[in-house]
Amino acid sequence: MARPERREFPDERLRALPDRRVYGFSDRLGGRRRLYSPLHAALPARGTPSMKGIRDLGEGVFRIDATGLTHPYPRYAYLVLEGERGALVDPGPLEDFPSTLAILRTVLPLERVSLIVLTGETPDACSSLLALRREGFDGIVLAHRRAEALALSYGEVPFKAIESGDESIALGGGRTLRLVNVPGIPTAGSLFCFDERSGSLFTGKLFGSVGAEGSAEDEETPGRLESFHDLVFPRLGDRADIGEILRSLKPLRALPRNGPPVESRLPFAVSMLAKADAGGRDLLSEVARLKAENLELQKSIIQASDDQLKDPVTGFYNEVFFEEYIDSLLPREEGSILPEDSVAFIRLDRIQRLNQRFGAKAGDSTLKGLGRLLLEHKPPEAIFFRMNGPLFACYLQGTDKAKAVAFAGELKGLVEDSDGFVDKITVSSAIVEFTEIGSDRVDSGRLHSGLLKVGKERLRLLDKLGPGSICADSEITLRRSSGTVLLIENNAFEADLLRRVLERHGFETHVVTRGSEALMQADLYRPEVIVSEIFIPQMDGFQIRQRLMASTDLRNVPFILISRDKSESSVQRAQSLGIRHFFRKPFLAGELAGIIKLLISDPAAERRP
Repeated sequence: MARPERREFPDERLRALPDRRVYGFSDRLGGRRRLYSPLHAALPARGTPSMKGIRDLGEGVFRIDATGLTHPYPRYAYLVLEGERGALVDPGPLEDFPSTLAILRTVLPLERVSLIVLTGETPDACSSLLALRREGFDGIVLAHRRAEALALSYGEVPFKAIESGDESIALGGGRTLRLVNVPGIPTAGSLFCFDERSGSLFTGKLFGSVGAEGSAEDEETPGRLESFHDLVFPRLGDRADIGEILRSLKPLRALPRNGPPVESRLPFAVSMLAKADAGGRDLLSEVARLKAENLELQKSIIQASDDQLKDPVTGFYNEVFFEEYIDSLLPREEGSILPEDSVAFIRLDRIQRLNQRFGAKAGDSTLKGLGRLLLEHKPPEAIFFRMNGPLFACYLQGTDKAKAVAFAGELKGLVEDSDGFVDKITVSSAIVEFTEIGSDRVDSGRLHSGLLKVGKERLRLLDKLGPGSICADSEITLRRSSGTVLLIENNAFEADLLRRVLERHGFETHVVTRGSEALMQADLYRPEVIVSEIFIPQMDGFQIRQRLMASTDLRNVPFILISRDKSESSVQRAQSLGIRHFFRKPFLAGELAGIIKLLISDPAAERRP
């Protein structure tokens, strides 16, 4: 593999990184020069833990262990320090963020971290991105372009996608980080990050370990290397391309996200990439069978940290992750006030009807399509989660209630105008601002439970307000409706005028402008009266009436015609379709409202001669 020319990013912040002067002295270690800065002077030499949770691996490379415990499945972040600047490799999951940040700050202020490198986009690598941003990180996040979309779902941060398969990035002081795409290790957007100065290769999930018996500081054993490889990459097969990359880079050690350094065992680790597919091995003995069962059990424990946080239908993080994420946003300083952030709980209306009409899978396919629509129109400050049932949650950073209501209104329009679903659908939204949460919930650290409590109150109110509603007030006064009217009118001015009159008389009024849309909305809202112009695009008022008469649920809904063309032939046709009320335009809107009120209060009046 040819070594690429070093290049700088066009981003101004990366171009401005200075070559920092390195003070002190140098010595020889493994044929490489060790450089010391004033910051290193306070840290012990390699091999001696400088403090709990961090280990100096030499050459300006530090390993951060935010858990501070022995794990069957350890996870580490790494810091590459050059002068007064640093690069953080795989900052880790959100649950470890408070400890990771505290440990990092003992070595380098977060504001001096210029780069974050993601070797992958899985939660254990980068779900803390937004939290880092909120705490003061103002640098650039580097990841492969195939990982960009999912990585950014954790939060909006300055992002630079690595387009090619092999690029070198200058950190400063003559130090470079080389980023090499390694597809399938474990995802298409995975990277190796090679620090040329220290000879350290950050391998992400590759070369990790299962089991942490003994000292967490010791190099990994062949057995645990092989066990982890079989667990995480059971069908990787022969990857000669990865072996070629490793031979080209000539690293002195591998630093995996999930295990101790691999140095003397590195040739053995590389040889695992050339063995046959683990999934195709024959179980020739009882010992092999027991070993496979044990590996599967451990694998289920490992994968639970990610799989159990994802919704299988939409791919969004689920309610469990939502709760952890929201609680992590609580200010740590005593006396701090909550930010003016908001959460919109977005519910797909009448999902049971979709399943009844189009089959049991219609609801899931609609939720999946709705998830895609949400992502396509996602504002920069939004993060979406899939809750239980037909419910989504959208965290809106820096968004007060008024702006959140406006966002919900725009989203409602997008959904109702979309033709990408099996049927016309609507969504309802309940809006909660952080500042509405009771102090007892905040003091106890249970911000999510306060949000859910208020959100569920408003979701119950949505049941009374009807489909397509938005509720942002738990004390809302529900207006008593005199009935539901579907108005079919293609003249926008006349439709708006008549809608206002009907609403003043207490009718919940839904307006449509096309024939096919009228049939869908009639099925959705089940109006008590339908008022229709004759001349409507796609199908006229008479055709709409004929189609409705074929429906067992809608055939008896009173139907009123309005039109300027009230001729003898049109009246006869109306009568043949059982239409008893036909208003010639212009007419008194109050008279129409009176007829509607009569038909709703006494449905039998429509059928009396």
